[in-house]
Amino acid sequence: MSFLAPLFLLGLLAIAIPIVLHRMNFSDPPSQLFSSTLLLKNSDQITATEKKLRYLILLASRILALLILVILFIQPALRSDSPLATGLEQRHNLIVLDQSLSMSAPGLWQQALDRAEARIDAMGENETAQIIGASSDIHLLTEATADRGLLKQSLNRLEPEFSTLDYGQLVQILDDLAATSGLNTRVYFISDLQATNLPVRFTDLVPRRALGMELDQVRPTQQSFNWSVNARLNNNEVVATVVSHSGPARQMQVDLLVEGQLHASQQLDIPASGSALAHFGNLDLDIDESRLQVVIDAGDSDALSADNQYFLSSQTNEPLSVLVLSAGTSDQSRLFLETALDSIANPDIDTHTIIGRADINLALTEYDLVILNDIVALSDSAINALKLYTERGGALLSIAGPATRNRGESILTGHKFKAVTNLGGATNAQGLLIQQPLHGAVSDFSGNISAKVYNPQEMEPLEGDQVIISTNNGYPWLVEHSIGLGRALVLSQSLLAEETDLSLTPEFVPLLRSWMRYLGGSGELPDNYQTGDQIQVGLDRETGRIAPVQQVFLPNGQPWLSLQQQNRIQSLRFGSPGIYGLQTSRGEHLVAVNSPLAESDLSPMADNLVAQWRNLAEERQIEMNSESSGTSVSGNPILKSFESWLLPLLLLSILVESILGNVHLKVRRETVV
Repeated sequence: MSFLAPLFLLGLLAIAIPIVLHRMNFSDPPSQLFSSTLLLKNSDQITATEKKLRYLILLASRILALLILVILFIQPALRSDSPLATGLEQRHNLIVLDQSLSMSAPGLWQQALDRAEARIDAMGENETAQIIGASSDIHLLTEATADRGLLKQSLNRLEPEFSTLDYGQLVQILDDLAATSGLNTRVYFISDLQATNLPVRFTDLVPRRALGMELDQVRPTQQSFNWSVNARLNNNEVVATVVSHSGPARQMQVDLLVEGQLHASQQLDIPASGSALAHFGNLDLDIDESRLQVVIDAGDSDALSADNQYFLSSQTNEPLSVLVLSAGTSDQSRLFLETALDSIANPDIDTHTIIGRADINLALTEYDLVILNDIVALSDSAINALKLYTERGGALLSIAGPATRNRGESILTGHKFKAVTNLGGATNAQGLLIQQPLHGAVSDFSGNISAKVYNPQEMEPLEGDQVIISTNNGYPWLVEHSIGLGRALVLSQSLLAEETDLSLTPEFVPLLRSWMRYLGGSGELPDNYQTGDQIQVGLDRETGRIAPVQQVFLPNGQPWLSLQQQNRIQSLRFGSPGIYGLQTSRGEHLVAVNSPLAESDLSPMADNLVAQWRNLAEERQIEMNSESSGTSVSGNPILKSFESWLLPLLLLSILVESILGNVHLKVRRETVV
């Protein structure tokens, strides 16, 4: 028996209070002479023995109440050598297997499985465990369990992946898991401890909580070498780089495949632990020859075969098809806009302009983007066609020029406009402020906007609008508005020189290019990914949200998602290399997915770094244990069991004391009378 707060033992001195009070009140009342008892009413008299018994029970209940209060304050804790009784030795194990690509080198993965099974077999009766796979994503294969058979069975669901692993991020995630378990948790990390997986800061490898960590390093059974290839596409030439990772000098053939067929080959002399370049020029590829692959044959001595190929996509993005509907009230406005669009080189823009017709019959499916340049009147059929186009995922840029200002409302989006009459100064010029610098509509622009706007319009944002740019007096200048699954950018003023000097500033072209790229979907998706990367896919009709990608086609041409799966926004992770097709609103976008280059270097961490990692983990464990040594963690479960019956006993003793106390007062009144 030990006490967590022994100073409260001084409270036992309070027991003397009821004893003293009891002795003071236990004496018989003084006798009084009385002339005659004939006229007194007969009554039952309490015997001295019964009276004394009640006094003793009352005293005992008061002493017991004080004693229980003291016991609760000193917090007694029973110490036991039995782990099941105290919970002191209850332990939870996180058995973590490195699933990064380097673990597929010969012999490493089988070693990892054997080490994991050995750890499971070594578990005690009071231990539980979880199996965790670690790569670019963390896989919890089991809940906490003591079932050895279930734990071993879950190991069969693990295998190396085409991905990499950051040890620093892994330690943080395991730290969080250990903190939520509520048990004495220890991590067994089984890995080849590849040097390229080290975080930027070595201190990220140290657990931040009381977490024991043991490193179990697997090593190749024999000396192995690795060769890898990567490539880049420059105009009409493919440049391939073959790298020897601690391998001897040798000659190697490099092949270039186009649409799966051999296109060209070269012989390279690869130096020991060096690299060599292969050039494939003058490709003259047809429009349907977009899938390229560079392959090397490193032979049986190569430790990894996954990095012996590299994929490239040679597709060129089609021009962004833009329809401009212009009011025709100002040739200057139309010519200025067309000239500005033609000055943008990336993306390439193919512009079709229709001027001043309210009864046009629109065929919008062929356009990636529609620009309403100061349009104030269209036929009902044209407005309905524009709404349907946008609701189905189309993009719209609405520019409010002088005609829209006079009308006071945008015919399609419904935004209201009115002139600002009180600017609080002698000039009507206002600056522009970017309210959301991370928004895609300003992604190509960095820094402040030096342009000024004149005679600014006060645009009233609608529900759900995002104000991207405003004037420095707080009036919205550029907002994003959702229409069904589509999106619209609404500009409160035209780009004419009398309304803004934006065209004279260096930020004009980057800003306009950002609008085109954002609305047209160009530049949102890269041409290259690595395995383990994730993308957002699908659409959510209920909320009106749509991802840049609606469907993914695997390298074999099969769709990744079913029709039902496409009806929600979700994340997909590229699991293997190849050429994937991403279906967007503009059509299919081919992307090349390759294994991480960092995984090709199989060199393990230096022994001194591994030892330093182990020492830091042990020091942190000792530090955390010493910080918590002032409080007996194992005593808490026992203390709760004390409270479970001491508190009711305290209430019972108080109840008894109250009843007996009232009876005692009643007896004294009867005795005095």
